Amino acid sequence: QSGTASGNDRSTGPTISTDGTTIVFRSVASDLITGDFNNTQDVFFFHVPANPMNATSKFSAQASVLPGANQVAITWEAVPGWSYQVQYKTDLSETNWSDLPGGVAVNGSRAASVDNTVSGPSQRFYRVKLVE
Repeated sequence: QSGTASGNDRSTGPTISTDGTTIVFRSVASDLITGDFNNTQDVFFFHVPANPMNATSKFSAQASVLPGANQVAITWEAVPGWSYQVQYKTDLSETNWSDLPGGVAVNGSRAASVDNTVSGPSQRFYRVKLVE
């Protein structure tokens, strides 16, 4: 099935591949696929393309330090018509991500956001979030 509804029972053990394109999980939900009436746990394999119109696509972002400007440029291949938000945190143990101010510029199939809030020798972790 497709959509955003949750299953009618629990799903456990999610594992994401190192390249981020595959998710495997176990579930006892009977409504994730049509005709699943065996009342036993199933294993699901889901390929996550960066662009659902291109099943072989993979998401990849690059972060480049802009010399002398205390700025970091984050770029990635974008899907035309989609909206994105770049988020960051300074420590992966932090609970929440912060939205990077300034928005995202999309030019054809490329998108970019610039972090100009970096000061001094610091460390940041970034993620690109699809905005629905």
